[in-house]
Amino acid sequence: MKKQTGTKCLHMLFSAALIAVLALSIAPAQTAHAQVTTPVSDLTISVISVPKHGKACETFEVTYAVTNLGPDPITNVDIGINVPDQMEFLETQGAPGSLAVGETAIITATIEILYVDRDRKGWVDASVFSSVIRIDPNLENNRVSSPFRLIGPKKNCW
Repeated sequence: MKKQTGTKCLHMLFSAALIAVLALSIAPAQTAHAQVTTPVSDLTISVISVPKHGKACETFEVTYAVTNLGPDPITNVDIGINVPDQMEFLETQGAPGSLAVGETAIITATIEILYVDRDRKGWVDASVFSSVIRIDPNLENNRVSSPFRLIGPKKNCW
């Protein structure tokens, strides 16, 4: 009789385990879903000062204001400077790195005029961006261009 009771217990244990496995495999999975939101920051850039003209072999500075219009703070803020062939971008000062909502950073770009050509037209383009993935609802205010007149004799600095 003991052998039959042991077998009966083993059978009942196996049946209970099988029922538990089947119940778990049929039951719908309950998984937690984290709400992921992408930060939104509207960056804007404007020119504070730029000289109207310059001569070959001179350096000049263009000063910009970069503002975070929100609604979220932003990190990894940087500015990109683009100039034509007759100019060379040297450096920026004051790149903020991060901006709170409503905060403005003043950034100065130093540029050298390498030569004056017959066109005598120059420009400095600046754009502001963040390397962090986020939404900027208005990309139109992330770029500004400043015309610049090259004066003096046609001259190379090298």
